[in-house]
Amino acid sequence: MRTYKILIVENDPDFSFILQKWISQPSYEATVVNSAEEAKTLMENSDWDLIISDVNLPKGNGIELLSKIKIQNPECPVILMTGYATLEMAVQAIDENAEVFLIKPFSKETILSKVNKALSNQTKKSRRKILAIGAHPDDVEIGCGGILLKHAKVGDEIHILTMSYGSKGGDSIIRYNEAKKSASALGATLHVANLPDTAIPEGSVSIKKIEDLVKSIKPDIVYTHSLNDAHQDHRNVHRASLVACRGVAQLECYQSPSSTTNFQPTRFVDVSEQLPEKVELIKYYRSQKEKCAYLKDSVIESTARYWGRFANYKLVEPLEVIKSI
Repeated sequence: MRTYKILIVENDPDFSFILQKWISQPSYEATVVNSAEEAKTLMENSDWDLIISDVNLPKGNGIELLSKIKIQNPECPVILMTGYATLEMAVQAIDENAEVFLIKPFSKETILSKVNKALSNQTKKSRRKILAIGAHPDDVEIGCGGILLKHAKVGDEIHILTMSYGSKGGDSIIRYNEAKKSASALGATLHVANLPDTAIPEGSVSIKKIEDLVKSIKPDIVYTHSLNDAHQDHRNVHRASLVACRGVAQLECYQSPSSTTNFQPTRFVDVSEQLPEKVELIKYYRSQKEKCAYLKDSVIESTARYWGRFANYKLVEPLEVIKSI
């Protein structure tokens, strides 16, 4: 069962204690801070499913905090509360897209009903379909395994399309079974196109394989190879993806071990929490891990740490953005 992370911003210690106790259900993990400044710090370092904030706060106020939240994470629902409501305050809250504006005091039943509704609406609204395309088994996990784990955590539907069985790099049956185990651990659906390893074409055959799956699952986001890659299969899958995914709103390219110095990411996704799980996913590819230096745990971590210099030194996965909503 998924655990929802809820941040409570309330400077009254007695009321914050009560509120945390009310909200701490089996599937809800509530964290309390007492100032807007503390809330901003936590928002920068972690993802939240819901934020509940008082309007009157030390070093800032809930309306200003709401505005920052909606810039940083537009999909995050926010419940504002106050014991000193004015019409102007209510209008501001609505203008800044607060989900709920509550007047204190309120009951446990009231806040729980609002929390349940906000999270239910968020789950329905935010569940997306994700397609990750790789030329060979393990390409996707290496390039964007952490990102896919983040999608899995919020309940997104994940599909992996591997364009070949990778027979040039090892036994195709073994590699397929490794890919199945990894996809299962990720909670993803695996699709494999039986195209020739090291000779995957960029034209109609590859395009149709991708296009058929895109029409079937209708993904909201596609991750694929970069054009800036020394491996011909990776480049050709990239080119085929551009054509086949022309109707997809968001298309981004991940880095592979064979990416060239021309790989120039513009988005850096924090996968600090997911990195240990990513390392475990890659361990399923035992036939490759035993012979490929780039699959060493230390290399996976150091790569994430290197790109972190562009994102406040977190552990990140870099992406070249082709199209974004």
